[in-house]
Amino acid sequence: MTIASQPEPRPELGGIDSFFLTGKAKALLGWQENQINLLEKRIDAGSRAYAAMDSWVKAHGGPEIVENEEALAKSRQDLANARRAVTNARKEVDVARDELVQFHVDIKIDSAGDFDRAHPAQDTIALSGELRDLRTEIKAAVKEGDAVTIAGEADTRNLTPAKRRRAATRMATLAVRAFNAEADAAIASATANNEDASAQKIARSADAIGKLLDAFDGEISTSYVELKVRELRLAVRHAKAKAFERELEKERRAELREQAKAERELEAERDRLRKELSHYENIRRAMQDKGDDEGIARMEAKLAEIQHGIEDVDQRAANIRAGYVYVISNLGAFGERMVKIGLTRRLDPMDRVRELGDASVPFGFDVHALFFADDAVGVEAELHRRFAARRVNRVNLRREFFYATPAEVREELAAVAGDLIEFREAPEADQFRESQLLADQGRTESDHPDSSAFSDGFGDDDLEPAVGAAR
Repeated sequence: MTIASQPEPRPELGGIDSFFLTGKAKALLGWQENQINLLEKRIDAGSRAYAAMDSWVKAHGGPEIVENEEALAKSRQDLANARRAVTNARKEVDVARDELVQFHVDIKIDSAGDFDRAHPAQDTIALSGELRDLRTEIKAAVKEGDAVTIAGEADTRNLTPAKRRRAATRMATLAVRAFNAEADAAIASATANNEDASAQKIARSADAIGKLLDAFDGEISTSYVELKVRELRLAVRHAKAKAFERELEKERRAELREQAKAERELEAERDRLRKELSHYENIRRAMQDKGDDEGIARMEAKLAEIQHGIEDVDQRAANIRAGYVYVISNLGAFGERMVKIGLTRRLDPMDRVRELGDASVPFGFDVHALFFADDAVGVEAELHRRFAARRVNRVNLRREFFYATPAEVREELAAVAGDLIEFREAPEADQFRESQLLADQGRTESDHPDSSAFSDGFGDDDLEPAVGAAR
């Protein structure tokens, strides 16, 4: 008959520092330990009873064995139940220990900083995946102890070895928290203009905190510093992308407003011509009643002219590629070697030119060329292609300014659009030239100021920016 085996030794917590455990976790672990102790005592008592009964049976034998068979079977069942209960309890304790180990790891990571804080790049689809991978690397560096290195035998002679190890671990956590706080502050304030300076600031923070770890022969690891610098550069890339996206959206809205304005003008012109057509038809009928053949002929010619105008408006409304191509410059604002090449579908293209010069530039634009084309979109695109190497803004291609003189544009325009009816090469720049003359004379204003500047008594800050406005 087999004697009950001794209880299995309980595994240790695996180095979990009770400093990191909550009160609830400690209470749960203690209760489970007590349950195991009680069950092991029951096993021990059952084993002793079983051994005594087994010894008695061997000593006496005979009919008494039958009388004790039921008690023996019950003892065996109780012993098996107790063993199963201990096994299950130990499994529960193992699960609890695993949870506590993970709890320890989570506390270690969380104590080093808020790695799940809101980051500027997380809302951008193209960058959010990269940010997620980067944060995983950062968390792994903290979890594996690669963020800060501490010598195993730090200069803490007054502490016991266990306390020295605990002090070194806590000092490393403190160093990571301090470094993360300074690095995150640099990331939050980083822009395209101070990106390199912010990266250097992160490196200086790592050096300064590393000096505080001299007693432990520690430092912020170079690989961890590089991770934070990568996070900074990712944030700056995101900020650039968002700024460019906002600028493009602004340009798109301006273009839609311009298109809607052109459509309203064409519709208004169509209504005007139709009313005029109805008016002259009434006059023609009146002349027919009078038998005025000469008047009828004049009215029919007028009606044909109006009908042609209506057809022209309909054609322009239907052909979205038709419009006016313009070449303009602003000597006082941009100098002699800069022009804007664009197009507008407005009924009066000069309305668009005047709008461009109304708000954000000190002087109005001078027009060098302004002509209608059935394929104005194609003409404009070809001119932009020919002057691509001279484009001023190579990021936002909706900014249609080029480093070129009007004469240089004239040569290319003649090759693209054919014969030009009119091209004015020299800019008038009347207000600029007069302002220069007044400045030479030491005068601050003209005797005949432009009255339109004082038409409403309000500033023009809310007008559409000239250089930034789309067609």
